[in-house]
Amino acid sequence: MNDSAHTTESLPSIGTSFCVVEGAFRIGERLDVTNWIALIILALGAVLLILNESGMIAGLDTATFGYVAMFSALIVYLSGGMVGSYKGRGNALVRDILIWLALGLGIIILYIFAQSRGFFF
Repeated sequence: MNDSAHTTESLPSIGTSFCVVEGAFRIGERLDVTNWIALIILALGAVLLILNESGMIAGLDTATFGYVAMFSALIVYLSGGMVGSYKGRGNALVRDILIWLALGLGIIILYIFAQSRGFFF
């Protein structure tokens, strides 16, 4: 039996591993874009807060503007990975977004109902 023929049969093909690496690289590129966008939001918010002299930015006080900038960057950062996992499955993305919105709306309605009935002070 030829040893070289035996070893090449047991090795995976180079093309298959290249596709896996290329796919991982593309996911990494997408995540890098969302990271940069989140960092730009944070940097722009920080610059506006530092250069602010009036106490109001875009109709918000400085503390509220800081929170909005911080949470916007956080949402962009987290949603980049989640939306990227739905590549090619737009219907599933829309379905899941609608489910989460319905759950959130249901919790808000239950809270308002409970508050009007006196369950909360």
